[in-house]
Amino acid sequence: MPLDPLKEQEDWGHPLYTQVTYDRKNTQIKCNYGGFYKSIGTVHKEHADLLRFEESIFKRCVLFQLQQRNEDFELRGLGEIYDNHSKSIPQLFNNYLKMRLKNILPKARPTHLLEALHFTKQKLRFSVLYEASLRLFDNVPSLISADFKEEMELFNEYTAKYDKTLLGELYSFPVVIDWLDTTHIRQIREDFKEKGEKMIVLLDKIIQSSLELK
Repeated sequence: MPLDPLKEQEDWGHPLYTQVTYDRKNTQIKCNYGGFYKSIGTVHKEHADLLRFEESIFKRCVLFQLQQRNEDFELRGLGEIYDNHSKSIPQLFNNYLKMRLKNILPKARPTHLLEALHFTKQKLRFSVLYEASLRLFDNVPSLISADFKEEMELFNEYTAKYDKTLLGELYSFPVVIDWLDTTHIRQIREDFKEKGEKMIVLLDKIIQSSLELK
């Protein structure tokens, strides 16, 4: 449900909230996806996939917590759990490689061009930064280690399947709760066969690191 009007691009809109009821208690949590809307009808009409996506995340977050905590589960703290468990796995993978690239580029030449790369821009894709690095600097290929190259190859295969999700065009991408309940792990084994295990090890490292930063 939309609450609290906010100003965005010179037009009034509302962020999307979800109300969760458990044990006769309620809590409202701001959704991590979607934009700003004038009415809930607009969301139902234009972004039904978003509502289904967010509802699925919340349901699985609560179910996972019930399985983990049983009778100790309560609504308090669910917002923080949702924030961590709703993170896009493709985006976490993307951000991980962006940071790997950022860490090697201080050795790139000429160094004064480093300022041209906007690593902090959240939605900027790794592939764009990597292509820009190859064009700007003379020695980037020599800085890429064998394990970094393998991770980039795994990333390219992974994003070939989930490419539109990185561009924000579809609300159907895997999120952290899919990893915790093993849904996405099983999917990777099915989709990527022999390379699936390497991909699972790498993604598990990335996801566990994101959860440690909560």
